[in-house]
Amino acid sequence: MSLLLAGAGSVTQAAQVKDAPDTVTVTTRQYEAVFSKGGGLTLQKLTDLSSKRSFRVQQDGLVVVEERERAEWAEVGFGQPTTHNESKTPATVSVQSAAESVKGAVLTGRWSNAAAEVVKTLTFTDDSPFFDVAYQINVKRPLEQIAYYLDVRDAAFSKQSRFFPGGADYIAREPREAKFALAPGYTYCHDGRSGVGLLALTPQSGVETLAHLRLSPGVWGVHLAAYTKPLRWESVPMDLDLRLSVAVGVEPEQVAAHYRKNNPALKPVEIAKLESDKLIFRTKEKGSARLTLRSNSETPQTVTVAGRLVGGIATERTLPEQKVTVDPLTDKEVRIEWDNKGEYGFALQAGLRDSNGAALDAASAYFAVTDHFVNVGQTTVWNAGWMKFDWLTPAMVEQAKDAHVGVIEYYCWAPDQVFDLTPDTEVFEPHTESQGVYRTELTRTFLKDMVKAAHEKGLYVNAMDTGMASLHGALARPERMKYTEDGQIYLYNGNIHDGRRFNAAPAHMYRPEYAKEWAEEMNRSVDMFGWDGVRFDWSFIPIAPADPLHAVGGKEKEKNPYAEAAKVAWYDVNGKSAHDMFPDPDRTAADICSLYRKTVAAKHPGFIYNENYSVNQGMFQEYPKYSVVNCTDAGVLMESLLDVTRRYPTWQAWAEVLTDSLDWVRPCRGQPFVGWMRDYAPGGIAHRNLHFIMMASGFRWYGSYGPKYSIDDTYRRFRHATRFSEYFYDPSFVRQKGVEGKASLSGQGVDRILWQPFVFKRDRGQEGEVLVHLLNLPKDDHIIMHHEIPALKTDLVLRTSLGGNAQPQEAWLLIPEPEPHAEKLDLRAVAGQGAEVKIPRLESLGSVVIRFRRGG
Repeated sequence: MSLLLAGAGSVTQAAQVKDAPDTVTVTTRQYEAVFSKGGGLTLQKLTDLSSKRSFRVQQDGLVVVEERERAEWAEVGFGQPTTHNESKTPATVSVQSAAESVKGAVLTGRWSNAAAEVVKTLTFTDDSPFFDVAYQINVKRPLEQIAYYLDVRDAAFSKQSRFFPGGADYIAREPREAKFALAPGYTYCHDGRSGVGLLALTPQSGVETLAHLRLSPGVWGVHLAAYTKPLRWESVPMDLDLRLSVAVGVEPEQVAAHYRKNNPALKPVEIAKLESDKLIFRTKEKGSARLTLRSNSETPQTVTVAGRLVGGIATERTLPEQKVTVDPLTDKEVRIEWDNKGEYGFALQAGLRDSNGAALDAASAYFAVTDHFVNVGQTTVWNAGWMKFDWLTPAMVEQAKDAHVGVIEYYCWAPDQVFDLTPDTEVFEPHTESQGVYRTELTRTFLKDMVKAAHEKGLYVNAMDTGMASLHGALARPERMKYTEDGQIYLYNGNIHDGRRFNAAPAHMYRPEYAKEWAEEMNRSVDMFGWDGVRFDWSFIPIAPADPLHAVGGKEKEKNPYAEAAKVAWYDVNGKSAHDMFPDPDRTAADICSLYRKTVAAKHPGFIYNENYSVNQGMFQEYPKYSVVNCTDAGVLMESLLDVTRRYPTWQAWAEVLTDSLDWVRPCRGQPFVGWMRDYAPGGIAHRNLHFIMMASGFRWYGSYGPKYSIDDTYRRFRHATRFSEYFYDPSFVRQKGVEGKASLSGQGVDRILWQPFVFKRDRGQEGEVLVHLLNLPKDDHIIMHHEIPALKTDLVLRTSLGGNAQPQEAWLLIPEPEPHAEKLDLRAVAGQGAEVKIPRLESLGSVVIRFRRGG
């Protein structure tokens, strides 16, 4: 690395530069900045001279993230990427030119590693609280993204600070949980005395997003970051510029003024944010939203807010206009309210006009309306091992809502998952059964407040539960446990001696009185915490394997994991075999499951039952009565379908098994979801198309998600799934199997469009709809590998029969880019063949809806 200090030419004030063996210190009238020579010319310390506040810099500089996706399918997931931190870059520094005092200062450094060669230029002006950071980067290896981090550690500052623009707080644990915003813009952290922040001033800065968070109590720091666009589709080698400004010490108003000065084309008033108060409203709730207007003008501005709701495909409802006066250089919140009519997904569209009627800005927000949240909500898991702090709840709820994740499963939370769902003490230790293998503590107040916070934002919370008792619960209720033939209590894959694993003991829950007692304990738990549903990681089948070590492996497991295990009897406390006690396990399971569900529903009618059930492994054939009871109006997790690395490694194979499984549960109005999904790289084509195939197959997600605007662009698919949830998840749509001869797709490149598994039909008396999802595929069929962005498909023609004497009325294409919307298609009736639709372009997923009416 080489270091150059030189005059800044047009700068008229002085900046002091001190060159030491290991550091370079730049002092202006506003601040003092100390840079490490050996650490990539990165900040070590930053002092605001007006307030005498010194910030210790934990990390500064570039984080270069290499592409984790492999060029070929390797039957394994991608894992974590290789990263290179500028602050850890070994470097030798030489001073080419220096002076005690110059007109401004420019420091230039160079460093390189296996992934990139970098020239870094820092520009300082004595009378300015801002200094510029510019990078010229020659990329040598495929990258996912490049970030610039500025992490400050200061307890007093962190405890009181807020983020601007807006002045909001945001506390989380780590950079991947930060709050992201699109550039150009700025993120500035200020505590009332001093501050520090990052600015990306123009669209040409090379910055796509800015991010911030206050780090968790105990760490006491502030994380600021700037990110490039995703780089995985850029050819290497390539050159990349990145330009930022760092602000030190000034008031938030000065940072805003500096941003406005460098962006003269800003509108006098803009929409800073539009957000529905809830992601999922109940049908009898009044709809409401918040519109934040931001003034960039030094004079008052009177504007008109015009709103409308769009539901179904394109059914519009105009909302009353509002005239609003926004004071100079301020934010103003406008409330929008409406009566909810209809169900499933909606778009709230807001337009802004100036006093002359000219359009200023527009924005959209997406929400759903239902009393059965599994009809619309994607699902994620919060774990009691980390999600246990009240300071974390606001950020996690906000992040889930922003990503359009509507359902939270709270995992392994109860003192005993069979006998104690209502802890007696404020502080308690959950039983984290052998899957979890960790120790943690919770409080009743935290759980109540977490569920309440989720409800306030229109999110729903399921309690995860199993039929696995804790060891102490088993010892206290020996008559309720399962035993081996020689009288030992079964332990589910546990070990009581190694100090790491907590035991789970499978309980005997197969008598009516046992099931009713369990359901009544769940009722008491709902009363205590407010759960909206349960997700069982368990089965009511009385001869289900007591220990998974008895389950078969290899090819036999693909057929039915219970097949051999079910032959291994468990015994009650009196030594009676389960096979003797339950000669008709299907009838027993159906009766006990029905009793449990009815007992809970009688007290909590809106409670949603969810189950982990491998319907693709012959469960409906083996246990038909229980399967219907288990899946009716339920959320059905199909964990057995998550393996897209080896078992279902192609788009076609995964779509086939998903849609075949849907065919079993949709007649019961069951809503399937798949996961825990993993092995992909966030934001890659594999990730995006996994979402699209899941949605097109009528499935919901069970997995992680990233913050809105981060490289994990999950929110883009989930907001589309929310807006058009009716056309992905309405059980009235029946899949049409064997479409050959009934439907066809023609046009250039149709061999790389997957559509055959995704043909559905909905009949409504004399009217109906044919629905066909079209997915644009990349060149390779294997999922877990690097894919280039699929080529745009144009001028496609879809032909489909409608059945009987049906006549086509209209056709639409539902598409997610750039935001969820519907486009009307050219449609013509084809005598004796149904309908023909022309599709001008297909970028990723397109859902064709053909509405028809039957003649007399």
